[in-house]
Amino acid sequence: MAAAIRQGRRKRRAECETGGLLFGKRDDALRVIWVDDVIGPPPDSVCSPEKFVCGIKGTQEATKKRKEQSRGSMEFVGMWHTHPQDVPLPSTTDLSGMAQILASGEAPPLRSLLVIVGWEHDGILLGTSVFNRGLFRGGNGIVGVAINHFPGLKT
Repeated sequence: MAAAIRQGRRKRRAECETGGLLFGKRDDALRVIWVDDVIGPPPDSVCSPEKFVCGIKGTQEATKKRKEQSRGSMEFVGMWHTHPQDVPLPSTTDLSGMAQILASGEAPPLRSLLVIVGWEHDGILLGTSVFNRGLFRGGNGIVGVAINHFPGLKT
C-alpha cells in the first residue's frame, strides 16, 4: 500500500487521493478478514484532491491471478484509498462504492473491508470499516469505523 501511495504522489500531486484493491481471506464464522496483498489504482480510476473512484479495468484479471497463485485461498476482500487532507472516515462516495460491492456480481460477498489512510503531523491514521451486506444496503445502514494512530510511521 505504501508503494502505491508513493507512486501516486510521484505521478500526481501529493494531495490527490489514490487507492486500490485488497486481497486476502474472509472467515465469516470467526468474523475475520486477513489482507495478504494489495494493488494500486486500476488505470481507469479517478484520482483527485476531492475523491478517489476506483476503476475496474484489469481487476477481474488481478483477482483471477491471485486466486490461481494461491490455489484458491486468496480472494478480493475490499478496497483501500487515501484521504491526504482529511480524517480517514468513509465519505458518501465511499459508502456508495461499498454498497455497489456488496450488491454486485454473481455471488456478492457478505462482508467487505474498507481501509482509509490519512495523515497527521506525526504519523499515519488508519481507518478501517467492515461493511456487512445484511446491515448495510444501498449506501445506508450500520457501519463501525476503527481509527488507529501510528506515530512516526511515514509512507
